[in-house]
Amino acid sequence: MTPRPPLLSVDDALDQIIKAVSTMPSERIAVEAALGHVLAADINANLSHPPADVSAMDGYAVHSSHLSSTPKKLTVIGESAAGHPFNGVLGADQAVRIFTGAYVPQGADAIVLQEDTNRDGDVVTILEQPKPEQFIRKAGQDFSHGDLIASKGATLDARRLALIASSGHGTVPTHCKPVVAIISTGDELVRPGSTPKDGQIVSSNDLFLTHLITSLGATAMNLGQMADQDDALTKAFDQAKSADLIVTSGGASVGNHDGVARHMNESGGLAFWRIAMRPGKPLIFGQIDQTPMLGLPGNPVSTGVCAMIFVAAAIRKMLGQDPLPKPSHAKLLAPLGENDRRQDYLRARIHVDDQGQTWAEAFNKQDSGMLKTFADADGLIIRPPHAPPAEAGTPVPVLLLPR
Repeated sequence: MTPRPPLLSVDDALDQIIKAVSTMPSERIAVEAALGHVLAADINANLSHPPADVSAMDGYAVHSSHLSSTPKKLTVIGESAAGHPFNGVLGADQAVRIFTGAYVPQGADAIVLQEDTNRDGDVVTILEQPKPEQFIRKAGQDFSHGDLIASKGATLDARRLALIASSGHGTVPTHCKPVVAIISTGDELVRPGSTPKDGQIVSSNDLFLTHLITSLGATAMNLGQMADQDDALTKAFDQAKSADLIVTSGGASVGNHDGVARHMNESGGLAFWRIAMRPGKPLIFGQIDQTPMLGLPGNPVSTGVCAMIFVAAAIRKMLGQDPLPKPSHAKLLAPLGENDRRQDYLRARIHVDDQGQTWAEAFNKQDSGMLKTFADADGLIIRPPHAPPAEAGTPVPVLLLPR
C-alpha cells in the first residue's frame, strides 16, 4: 500500500488557497446599492463639509468686537436659514437672525443663542457677551476637499456610505461580489423544519455557510442537499460551474460514502487533502473545471471552523482584502494540556474583566459534532502543533467569532 503523504499544515493550506483564487474585477455602482460591497480603490472627498462657516445653533449672527459690553441693542438686518443664506455684509451694531445649519454672514464671527436675547421688532438686545467663533462650525471642520474618506478594501456599511455621499460621490468603485456555490452532501440530510426519520438529521451546514458567505460580502448560491451518489454530485458540480468558488460540506473523508473526495481524486483536480488541524482534518482543495473548490468536512463544527478560516480567506482575497487578519490575544482562565501534531482550534468563552484584560476559557468538551458549544462560543483558542502545556494566565492567540 502506498503510504499517505504527511498532513499539510494550516499555514501551507492557506497559502495554496490564497494563491489559487483571483481577485474579482471592479465595477462602479451607485452609493444607494453599495451596502455590503468592498471598495476597490480609495475614496477622496470631492467637497468640503461644511462648505462654509455655518451656525451650530438658532440665534443671532454678530461680530464679537461690537459687543464689548452687554446688554446692547443691535439692528436686525436680515435672516440666514439653511438653504437660504443672507447675502449682505454685517456692519457695526447690526445682527442677522440665523438658524442651525445656515451660512454665517460675512462680517459675523459669533452666534448668540436666541435665549440670550430679547427681540422687539427689528431690534434685538444681546444679554450675554459672545466669544469669537462661538457656536460656529468652521468650513471643512468635518472634512476638506481631497481628504481620504474611505480606504480600499473597506466593507461599506451605512455610516461609511453616508459619509461618501456627503463628500460628493454618487457612485463608488467596488469589487464584483464573488458567487459562491454551496453543496451539502449526505443521504441522511433533511431540510430545516422537517421531522427527521430514523437515520436522518436536519441539515444545518448549508444554512450556516449561506449566512457566513453573505456576511463576508459574497453572493451565496445554495444548491441544497445532495445524496451521496456520483450522479447527484456530478449534477451539482455542473450546476455550480457558473460560480466563482464552490464550497461543499460532507463527503470529504475516506469512507465508502464519501463521494466528494473520490470525485476530486478521480477528476484530477485535487490540489491537497487532509491537513494537520482539529477540527477539520479531511479538508479538500482543488478545482472543478477551472473553478476553485473547497471541500469541508461534514461535522457541523468542522464545517464552521474550516469555513471561518479557509472559506473566509478565499473570499477576502477575491474581494481585495487582507485574507489573513491578525488574531486577537487573551490569557487562559484555566490550564491546557500538551497539544499533538495538529493545530487545534478550541471553542471558548471569552470575556474582558474590570481591568480591561481579556480572558479565554475552553469548553470542557470539544467534539466536532457538538454544534451548541460552537454557537455558544465567543472565539477559538489557537493551539499550534506540539504546543507544550499552558498554565492559567498564559497568553494565547484567539480567533474571535462574529455574532
